[in-house]
Amino acid sequence: MSFCTDLTEGYELKCRRLGGAFYAIFFQKEHINSITVVDGEVTAIDVANGERGWKVEFEEETSSFSFNPIGNRANGTYRVEQSLMAVLNDSDRETRNLINVLAQHRLIAVVVENDEKASVAGLERGLMLADGTGGTGTTKEDRNGFETLPFNGIERGLPPVLDATLYENIDDLLVPAS
Repeated sequence: MSFCTDLTEGYELKCRRLGGAFYAIFFQKEHINSITVVDGEVTAIDVANGERGWKVEFEEETSSFSFNPIGNRANGTYRVEQSLMAVLNDSDRETRNLINVLAQHRLIAVVVENDEKASVAGLERGLMLADGTGGTGTTKEDRNGFETLPFNGIERGLPPVLDATLYENIDDLLVPAS
């Protein structure tokens, strides 16, 4: 994959959008056969036979996905740090078990944003759970669950978005592949 490309367009202001992450679909990286990316868009995700993605929903205005391009002029290097910050409002047995499993794997996440688009995080190297925090809180209105679950990764480029066809059929990623 050639990393250098020519500048071919600029940027114009667009309509206002909604921020925040709505939900994520997590895959174990080893369960993905291939992901096809064309011009910054994911056009296909080939999941291993019998495998599927797992949807994790987020409470409104709690979770986020960030991607930070970092260049080092002196070294001539470039990378993109990606972080999916998930917040889960409970710590029941099922949630704890899910977090334990997610923490064991390199993950690829399809992050569905509130502005009706989705990005693919951890495309090449995968995301991994970093230092999270959970607990009961102190007062009765405090969160009793997981305050922060950061899934972090470092990639060679910005995360691609799902193309319109794949986005329209996103629920197909939750069905075991055959």
